[in-house]
Amino acid sequence: MSSDLERKALDATADATVIIDESGCVCFFNRQAVEIFGYASDEVIGRNVSLLMPEPDSVRHDSYLQQYRDTGKSRIIGRGRDVVGRTKAGQAIPLWLRVGELRTEDGKRYFVGSLRDIAERNRLEEALRGSEARYRYAHQLARIGHWVWRPGPDGDPQGGISEYSAEAAEIFGVTPGTLAISNKEYVSLFVHPEDRDMVVKLIAGVQDWPDRRYSARYRILRPDGEVRVVREIGECIFDGLRYSDTQIGIIQDISDQAVTEERLRTAEMQHERGQLIARLGHWIQDFGPNGEWWTDIPQYSQSVAKILGMTPEELAIPNGDFLNRFVIPEDRESLMKCYGQFDDPSVDRYSTEYRIRRPDGEILTIREIGEIQRDAEGRARSLTGTFQDVSEQKKLEHKLEQEVLRAEMADRAKSQFLATMSHELRTPLNAIIGFSSLIENETFGPIQNARYREYIRDINASGEHLLSLINDILALSRIEAGKHDFDFQPVDPAAALTHASSLISSLAFEKEIRMIGPEGGTAGNVLGDRRAINQILMNIIGNAIKFTDRGGEVALLVEPRSGAGMIALVVADNGQGIPADSLASLGQPFVQVAPAHTRSQGGSGLGLAISKLLARGMKGHIEIDSELGRGTVVRLLLPRADV
Repeated sequence: MSSDLERKALDATADATVIIDESGCVCFFNRQAVEIFGYASDEVIGRNVSLLMPEPDSVRHDSYLQQYRDTGKSRIIGRGRDVVGRTKAGQAIPLWLRVGELRTEDGKRYFVGSLRDIAERNRLEEALRGSEARYRYAHQLARIGHWVWRPGPDGDPQGGISEYSAEAAEIFGVTPGTLAISNKEYVSLFVHPEDRDMVVKLIAGVQDWPDRRYSARYRILRPDGEVRVVREIGECIFDGLRYSDTQIGIIQDISDQAVTEERLRTAEMQHERGQLIARLGHWIQDFGPNGEWWTDIPQYSQSVAKILGMTPEELAIPNGDFLNRFVIPEDRESLMKCYGQFDDPSVDRYSTEYRIRRPDGEILTIREIGEIQRDAEGRARSLTGTFQDVSEQKKLEHKLEQEVLRAEMADRAKSQFLATMSHELRTPLNAIIGFSSLIENETFGPIQNARYREYIRDINASGEHLLSLINDILALSRIEAGKHDFDFQPVDPAAALTHASSLISSLAFEKEIRMIGPEGGTAGNVLGDRRAINQILMNIIGNAIKFTDRGGEVALLVEPRSGAGMIALVVADNGQGIPADSLASLGQPFVQVAPAHTRSQGGSGLGLAISKLLARGMKGHIEIDSELGRGTVVRLLLPRADV
């Protein structure tokens, strides 16, 4: 501040004054602010003003300041508003705040907050609101009209003439003069047909009522057809010595109340029904003066009683008796440990499960969730909670656990089988392949019979095929089990296509198939495992060559997909194509799309399944488009290395 005089002037004001700089740090804290917040000025000056705010304002304040510095727009500068402050003791206090902005000659910006404790104002406003509420209630009572009925000369209770006030006439939607009629006319013109007999008997028997007073509730029909519900209270006038035949009373429109009551009844029925369906009930309990949980008696809902096969009256027993009579002995100790939390002031909520035995012998699993209401000293004073039968859920959980266990056992059995197959099948197959190769090459002497030479070639080829199939099955199993290790690195997609096609170029040469590309090689690198990419491409290109007729074409392309951050390695052929209804099943292990279409070409149906799993392991996927008789386009999509 610029001078001691200014400080004294601010200290002399009636309002608390807090000045902060642009960063939110307090620069000035006057005497009234000290009284309001309980901090000495040197405890606040230099610290962020959020110290004086409760959450979430204390967390958000700096971002509000930053937004104002960035945009210059404010919704609070120069405007008074009600806020909540936080004292040194952590107490929330209501305040009125007005924020002003000032700049010094050197260009620095400060924010001046004038604050006023409005607790007393709020108290007065609350009292005013109470008075207003009572006034509104009195105003609602103004809809209670009054009436006077005077008997005719013959004293017939159905005759005579009634006089209704304007407020009463408003309930009926008519003028007071319209209601200047006999009781008989009133009943026939305004009382709902289903309630007329009741009203007639009421009027006729009023002389016999105790204290010559009656109260009734019935429906009326307004001239516009609207049905309203009214409460009528009437009595014979008593002059101090005797009752006269003249009656006086009030009539009140309670239609809204009747609707609310009906909705409440419906809601209670639906709530009760919902609780029964969910096997859920609730309970409440007030502790005794000494917190005597063991001997206190909770109040259980009807649903809890039905779950236990009892009545609420039968359940009106102390907690200790409930524990000993219904809770399974093995669960009592853990339940008592849970209830021991009632003595811990830091615990406001608990959840536990235990088993009970119903009076009919059935055992249920119960999930109990409760909230603890405590007094100012932290002592438990009451409990509110739910009581749910989760027996079926527990049975399902147990069944699921058994299913998971069986699945794990099946998986272990599968792994054991594959390990056995790897050893028991590959070892003799390697011997068959090796010895057949020796015989085919006539290593130890010539084969005299040409048919034997043909047989030995078949044996060798069959062995190689079986070994390849076993290797594919083992590879598929490893990938499905997540045991395949990927070595991620940038890979040039065009180079990968070139390399893979070169390894199987002899297949294309044998069928006189023209290999085109790869084209579009400037798309950048993909991120993947070089060996896995090569395995996928060899499978895709090999399939393209296999299912393309002699003299056909297979094109290799690279397509960037910038929006998705992917690059597609494309293999397109003009071969036989795939039926549309078979595309969905492609890539499923051991599935070949159409026997007549593919089996003549051989294959186990595992290559594409392995390729799809490998692509997925590299965060990519395979897309297949095909048209029967026109060819197939297969795209391997992999993430860009620079994304």
